[in-house]
Amino acid sequence: MPLSKTNIAVVFLVGFVNYLEWAIVMTSIYPYILSMSSNTSSSAAYLSLAQSLFPLGQAISQPVASLLVKKLRQIKIVLIGSIIIAIGGNVTYMAADRAHSVALIILGRALAGLGAGSGGVAYGFIGANTSRESRTKFMSYYRVTCMAGVMSSTIASATFLPHFGKNVIGKATGLDEYSAPAALTILFLCVSLVLVTLVLNENNCSPIGGSDAGTSVKGLLKSRGVLLGLMLYLLNGFVTTWVGFVLPLIAYNHFHFILHKYGWLMVGVSATATISSLSMAQVSKSSCMANNRNGDWRALVISYTVMIIAIVISYLGGPSVLKSLPVAAKEGLFISGALMVFLTYSVAGVVLPSLMTKYVPKSMMPVIMPYGIAAMSAGKVVAPLLSKAELVIQGWDLLFMGSAVLTLVGLLLFAFLYRAPQPEETPLLPEKRHTESVEEPLLSSVEQGLMNPRGKRLEEVSGYFDRNKKEKHNQDD
Repeated sequence: MPLSKTNIAVVFLVGFVNYLEWAIVMTSIYPYILSMSSNTSSSAAYLSLAQSLFPLGQAISQPVASLLVKKLRQIKIVLIGSIIIAIGGNVTYMAADRAHSVALIILGRALAGLGAGSGGVAYGFIGANTSRESRTKFMSYYRVTCMAGVMSSTIASATFLPHFGKNVIGKATGLDEYSAPAALTILFLCVSLVLVTLVLNENNCSPIGGSDAGTSVKGLLKSRGVLLGLMLYLLNGFVTTWVGFVLPLIAYNHFHFILHKYGWLMVGVSATATISSLSMAQVSKSSCMANNRNGDWRALVISYTVMIIAIVISYLGGPSVLKSLPVAAKEGLFISGALMVFLTYSVAGVVLPSLMTKYVPKSMMPVIMPYGIAAMSAGKVVAPLLSKAELVIQGWDLLFMGSAVLTLVGLLLFAFLYRAPQPEETPLLPEKRHTESVEEPLLSSVEQGLMNPRGKRLEEVSGYFDRNKKEKHNQDD
């Protein structure tokens, strides 16, 4: 059963708000922490904690969401619970401004991460209700919507959020440039909560989490295609969060950016990611992607190859190399490399969920896909912590080169271990949604005979002979 336009709009809105929430907070969180901490060193440690606890909460919430989806056989309740927790996290984050507490900033990001369990569920819901040929297209548009959320939030951060406390709205509400992003996020989360509760309708959607899949969750997670997908999700999360962690440190401390200038840098990053997602959505319609068994493989190999080059370019713009270059030239190298990383991340973000779902039966997609987001979240947890350790031990050289080598190892493993998925044979499930089980009961031999035209003909012949035998018996009497 194809996705209805209403369900598409609601699911896409959830993705838009999730990414808007993440980006609008990440743009201003470092100066927010700086305003409350005593020195730059402690601020970097607090930033590392905040950026690690958010994906840690997300990594925990994704498997929980998977289990709930499989048990409840629907995504609606899971989405509602996730949004409510995310609202609580942003309320805590906003309260940190009043309490002047860095601990509340960190706690708020941890709670918001626990409420970010809807990403994998949304991907799986799209996959369960689309054909293989149209799946990449729909997932591409979902990704475009998410990146549009990032771009919208970064534009807001660069335009009206700086000095927000001094304008008319800020004075009327008592909000400043640090608490206003959380307030805006809470507003959007409340809108999405209302729409998910009242508008999302799963009655005509394919049942999910059923036993018709023919294998267990554990068995699917061990399959080669899913394992490769989880590995690349982990790599994606690590590299992009590493860039997201290093970017504000170098921009604020080395290039001496202010919030306004850094906000416009994030606008450029998000615009690059949005354009690349939209381009990939158009490419996915062509036969080279939709009907080609190796189209995903080529796209991912090219993406991660360019990503390695981009990390090296960023390294050349770092503070410890090519010190004779003018600051403007080094700034250009570093920013262009960061833009290329996010461009390739966005392309991989479109292809990866489509690739992974090709190894999973339809009804199990909303159950398996959260594990992909959990793997990406695990990479996001490791990245800032490892980056902080590398900066202390060796400095920028190990930080950049270690990430480039890790990306190269992941690329080689994927290239050599990849096997193209088999043609999809699992059809869309019946239009009527089952609540107990998606498996139809086995018919008895009598029922099969009644339903079988050939069997029905045999019954008629058998009845004819029985009647003749009875009539002959009566004549003899």
